Amino acid sequence: MEKYIERNWKKYYESEYLFDKNKNEQSENIIIADRVKAIKKRNKTQGVNGNYSMYATNPYFEIENILIHGNPNVDTSLLVDVYKAAVETIIAPDLLAEDKFSAYRLLIFLMRYDKSLIVEMQNELDIIKKIKDFSSLKNMMISSMDSSMLVLCHLLVLECVGVKNSIEIANILSVLNNSNQQIPACQIIQVFFYNYKNVRIRADLENLFFQNSLMWASSKDRGIRWHNMHLMLKLLEKKKFKKIIGQYFRKTMNSDNAIIKSQIIHRLDDIKLVDRKLGTDIQKNAEQDNNFIIRMIAEGKY
Repeated sequence: MEKYIERNWKKYYESEYLFDKNKNEQSENIIIADRVKAIKKRNKTQGVNGNYSMYATNPYFEIENILIHGNPNVDTSLLVDVYKAAVETIIAPDLLAEDKFSAYRLLIFLMRYDKSLIVEMQNELDIIKKIKDFSSLKNMMISSMDSSMLVLCHLLVLECVGVKNSIEIANILSVLNNSNQQIPACQIIQVFFYNYKNVRIRADLENLFFQNSLMWASSKDRGIRWHNMHLMLKLLEKKKFKKIIGQYFRKTMNSDNAIIKSQIIHRLDDIKLVDRKLGTDIQKNAEQDNNFIIRMIAEGKY
């Protein structure tokens, strides 16, 4: 079968297939280069003559996932190409807010993934620092993403390069009042914390994000609670938040629905690394849960 794939779908075989099979380094580079090409093409074609397209794929997210799960020693020149393509998206006047959000997210991830890029891409960062106006964004009619989310992303990019914006970030977080704002906020903050053990995040920012996470935890919107749960699982790794988040997890296991509970159970191994007693207590609770699927997950059978 493998020979058949290699013979009949050579491009797929040399890229996605070999990467999925054994994290082949050359395949990883091919995929990333291909996604950079896709980003650059969209940068040139989106909005031309007022025409916009929606895509089933997101090359920005794909690059992020490939870098997370692939080989750690990616060639710097390839990362620079990724960075430049994302910056092109951010400064392009006719691209959608959704595209710019994805590009900002990728930039933040790249600066957490490889700190040397901050020095390498100083010219591009200087261009981004000059952006002041987000009022002329293009939005899809079916989307609720607005300028406040891009302002948050922009401020977090500046934080990555040492520009302090705690008050401005707090002001932006205070106006995020619906799921179309709070869910991407959870996502972008998680990316901001990527590789946090090797990058410095100021304590006041950590506390600010923790406070907002606690507020989002009580949302009536299940989607917000689901995404916020992943943010809390990241914040749990910080010793100063462990006790309060542990209490919330115990409460969640006793009162929330199975969809939210399952996110905790799937991460039991990670929780036990941070707090073995908490992880053990949650597992015992889950094994007695009235939901069959939760019990199965806790027992390692699902």
